[in-house]
Amino acid sequence: MGLHMQNPEHIDPDWARYAETVLSFGGQPPFEVDLRENLTASARAGFRNRGFRRTFAILTAHDPRGRNLSADENSVLQGRLEKELQEAGVRYVRVDACSVDRKHCECSVALDVDQDRALEIAVKYDQMAIFWYDGDCMWLLGAIVRTDPIRLPRSA
Repeated sequence: MGLHMQNPEHIDPDWARYAETVLSFGGQPPFEVDLRENLTASARAGFRNRGFRRTFAILTAHDPRGRNLSADENSVLQGRLEKELQEAGVRYVRVDACSVDRKHCECSVALDVDQDRALEIAVKYDQMAIFWYDGDCMWLLGAIVRTDPIRLPRSA
């Protein structure tokens, strides 16, 4: 049975904003990556400083299927995800994935797994998509929706 492409906006009207996310990495030194812009050398150095030498994924457990849950509900889901990663021995760091105006942020994790495993985890948590770093640039990959991969920034 073949896979068919889906229109993600039918599930989450905010889909178009995913490519406009600002990733905020804590730790020392903290740094941000605006996915509307090309990656800088300092962003790549920040990835390496966090232990990500090649590829990695960024995903969340917040707001499954694009539904806005309460802060408490999202916290429970994020705790479940992080506990699962710890028990599986998966190395991760926390990342805030925020709208450009910072009015919406989702606690996320950057994790050191291959793309298939990252998508499997995202699907388990009913996530629309993940961000994927291929060693050169960031991508937006559909998880519970089947879409063509989107290279970020979109203008690149």
